[in-house]
Amino acid sequence: VPVSLSLSDLSLPSFYLLFFFLMIRRPPRSTLSSSSAASDVYKRQIIDSPINQLLTGKTSKVLFNSSGEVRSDVGPFTDENLTPEDTIYLLYPGSFKPLHWGHTELSRVAGVVMQRYMPEKGRVVLTYEISTSCVGKKDVDEEDIKTRVEQFTSCGKRVALSNAMLFIDKAKMFRHHGLVVGVDTARRVIDPQYYGGSEAKMIEAILEIGSYGCYFIVGGRKRGDDWDDLSSVVIPEAINHLFKAINPSDFRVDISSTEIRERRSSMGSSQS
Repeated sequence: VPVSLSLSDLSLPSFYLLFFFLMIRRPPRSTLSSSSAASDVYKRQIIDSPINQLLTGKTSKVLFNSSGEVRSDVGPFTDENLTPEDTIYLLYPGSFKPLHWGHTELSRVAGVVMQRYMPEKGRVVLTYEISTSCVGKKDVDEEDIKTRVEQFTSCGKRVALSNAMLFIDKAKMFRHHGLVVGVDTARRVIDPQYYGGSEAKMIEAILEIGSYGCYFIVGGRKRGDDWDDLSSVVIPEAINHLFKAINPSDFRVDISSTEIRERRSSMGSSQS
């Protein structure tokens, strides 16, 4: 067997085979590493750019769908088209710091409950929502938002970012969505003190939320040794149809995000 070959030693078919082999040869490892690094940078830019658009006021909301694709009304992205005639859309606002099983289980159960109310609709689409400005809370910073967004994009869940502080703002922004909330939030929503002490203004505001095709799905919570849910909330008859209860037989989680953060903090302190 000859140790070396020259082009003159090869027949024409053999030459083409050798040329094809050289063309498909695996690139050097260093080339692959560079490409992988570039891909990681590109993926990071896909997350960074729309968040920056929101924080700089170029748009009021940004959505990352279950495939990680960006939906926005500012280019180069496009907004999402809804089909409420055959789909139940749910919006779950929260801080999700961190996202935990209680959140994902409540979102699942909310979909099941709403399919009982609307059996004619074939599917449920739930979007988690993080507001960049929350009433009574410090505005979040960009790095914090990125970290929280990646909790969802890394596992194929939908998440929206918005600058909507109030539920009326969310209703205008996310029309035809059921708003998944806890019982404490439901109480605040119908408390006249947040409407200048006027029950009439409160009812007017809730009815306006309903005019955008929105309503509330309310989950309960542990309170001391008891369970507190929508059955203990007195809702005026004029707006009662806009509140759907999640029963404790469907959903009961006895831990909150605050408790999880406190446990993590205490574990970190004990290890230091």
